[in-house]
Amino acid sequence: MRNNNKIPDACLQCYVHHRQRLVAHLTRLGGCRALAEDLAQDAWLKLAQVMPEQSLDNPKAYLFRIATNLLRDALRHRALVGAGDEAPLELIEAVQADPCGLVEHQCALRCVLRQLDDLPPRCRQVFELARLEGLSQAEIAERLGISVNTVIAQLAKARQGWSARNFQAARALVVRELLRQRAEALGLSLLDAEGREDDRTLASLLERELQVPEPDDAACRRFFEHHRERFAEPLLLRVRHILLPAAPDDARARDAQYRLGQKLLRQLQAAPARFTELAQRHSACPSKEDGGALGWLAPGQTVPELDRALRHLAIGLHERPLASRYGWHLVSVDERREERPLPYEQVAERVRHSLREQATRRALRHYLLALEEEIGVEGLRLDADADGALMR
Repeated sequence: MRNNNKIPDACLQCYVHHRQRLVAHLTRLGGCRALAEDLAQDAWLKLAQVMPEQSLDNPKAYLFRIATNLLRDALRHRALVGAGDEAPLELIEAVQADPCGLVEHQCALRCVLRQLDDLPPRCRQVFELARLEGLSQAEIAERLGISVNTVIAQLAKARQGWSARNFQAARALVVRELLRQRAEALGLSLLDAEGREDDRTLASLLERELQVPEPDDAACRRFFEHHRERFAEPLLLRVRHILLPAAPDDARARDAQYRLGQKLLRQLQAAPARFTELAQRHSACPSKEDGGALGWLAPGQTVPELDRALRHLAIGLHERPLASRYGWHLVSVDERREERPLPYEQVAERVRHSLREQATRRALRHYLLALEEEIGVEGLRLDADADGALMR
């Protein structure tokens, strides 16, 4: 009589020999090492159940297949949500146990989890109740004490922009998978001493494979002449501010803070020397310890909505609060240094770097499209968007 509790030696040897690589494989696909450890153990036990019953020509392949199936089921259980219009998890329904399917599945799951973090608090709460707990719109409205129309509006807000962002996230992960497979084909080790994927391998792969021409001086000068504004000395502003905090979706708080901002501006117009005092008393920015001073700011050093407003301000205290995602800003521009063109000789290396970067992006694009053609990617084309954003 067969003893079903005894694990075959071949099974144990297979697991011990391939465990580290299996865990790394599952971690890369699922994004969680603890889950990968558990699934590797479960896959080994399932393999042990099979091997006494049948002879396997390739137990390693069977072990990896069992583990990836277990991972697929675990992620499906986490990621599948209640039915609804325009579901952002549509890729997950089509996932199969083949590598391309797993990549698409991973893309969808990670994209959903990351984008949940980006939603405003109330919007995220409504979305999670609808899609993760499966509540109806009426049930959500009752639980949160809001109207059904508000629920519908919040769900629409959550869905806005998902399609394009899902594609971008999926494309980024597929690119990584293509590079990983190419590195393996060339015999490059992808794991560090602790069994984790090492990004330096992928960087070495690109250095080895990409052929990027070096721009000559004539090309650099032509580029400079056509893009002088890119190499000018930027506008600089010496700024102080008082941040009155309010979340973007909290209309009541934003209204109250705007009124407070108007009150403080009247006080500052009457007594400009009180800026430091009022910053220390009211500002939610760490700069309040320096009287609200932000120092010299160049374009791009603040959030975009504030950055756009700052560049048009005159010297002095601005008469109205300026809005940002963080609340309202009372701004004083103490000094302006206007943009100034620079001679080619002073920026030659920057010009050369810009051209080299462009050439690298073009080479990388052609390289990835060639890998896509050679290896194959189902369900997603890397160059599908019309604006050619593959290398952004």
